[in-house]
Amino acid sequence: MENIELKRYIEKEVIEELTSRGLLWEFYDKFDKYKKRNDDEMFEFHGLDKESTGLPVNVFVDDSGSYKMRNHPLWIYFQNDYAEHWANKEYLPISVSRSPKLLTNKKLKISRSDLQKVFEFIKINKLILKKLADHKMSQDDFWWQLDTNRLTLEESFNKSNVLLNEMAEIPTSKSGLPVPVWVDEGTSPQHDKNRMKFKAVKNTYPRNFSCIRFEDLSVLNLPKNFPKDAEVTPEDIELLKKFVIYNKDNLIELGKGGDYKFKTHFLRDMVTMGPNGIPIYPQQQKVPNSSYKQVRKPQFGLTMVMSNPENKYNFVNNKRVPISKTWFDQAEDFLKYNDGTIAAKVVVDNKWHWLYTNGKTNPIN
Repeated sequence: MENIELKRYIEKEVIEELTSRGLLWEFYDKFDKYKKRNDDEMFEFHGLDKESTGLPVNVFVDDSGSYKMRNHPLWIYFQNDYAEHWANKEYLPISVSRSPKLLTNKKLKISRSDLQKVFEFIKINKLILKKLADHKMSQDDFWWQLDTNRLTLEESFNKSNVLLNEMAEIPTSKSGLPVPVWVDEGTSPQHDKNRMKFKAVKNTYPRNFSCIRFEDLSVLNLPKNFPKDAEVTPEDIELLKKFVIYNKDNLIELGKGGDYKFKTHFLRDMVTMGPNGIPIYPQQQKVPNSSYKQVRKPQFGLTMVMSNPENKYNFVNNKRVPISKTWFDQAEDFLKYNDGTIAAKVVVDNKWHWLYTNGKTNPIN
């Protein structure tokens, strides 16, 4: 019975894929015949010029569900030449699918390499192209996501920098930062992973986003017109740097692409930014306030406390939550070191260790 169900599932998947690629469409390889019957279809498509997409040719995308009304696979039209104008009447269809397919035998007037770029555009934007056609995404949202995906598209052409869709986005609702930021998950080996990207000025493409290096907190690619048309203020940038400082070790670990994952580990351990830039540490262990007393004044948003009656040391954040599950025999206050690392010295199993702001410890050699 299980084999029968599996067979049906595979058949369904294959049929769906062949259908999406147009291979089961009745006019497959007969596009001229279809076009004569549907010569007004272009009125149901939205034009995207070359400057907007980064493609070598203009394209039209379905924004009205035309593919359902006319009973054909979802596709986009591309301009079959390099002219700047829109008057060209020869726009050819390519299916929107995991493996895009040119649905006509018309002679190409663009290079095969440029046709491949249109294929890449479809692969990268497949989801939003489908949502737009199905009225599940507004044109404003489509344009924003298209803008975001443009970095991915352009860098899939030259592979010189990180692909934005290979980076994890941290929204403001999770980080407490004034703008979204993007961090590396270690999925692209050809670039410097140790930096965090953000949008510094309005109306800029993702390829021009600025970034903060983890090593020295330098800000790279800050536009010359900053702070004119700024998306962030100089104070916001300082807050972004502070976020990097408090999360530096975990950001570096995330960028290695190992077992430390973005959703299951980094977000759990992330130090967020509270009001006035006060760090808010993850709630790893709750202890009643009566079980410890304050020993020192707060430093870096952390307060040294001593447990009662064990007389063990730990540090609590402004929510009075200890940052470590381990309580220590001895502890020294947190200090900021020359490389930007913030750590305290603590004793674990009779040996001195570094205690970091995320609650992790490493032996001091």
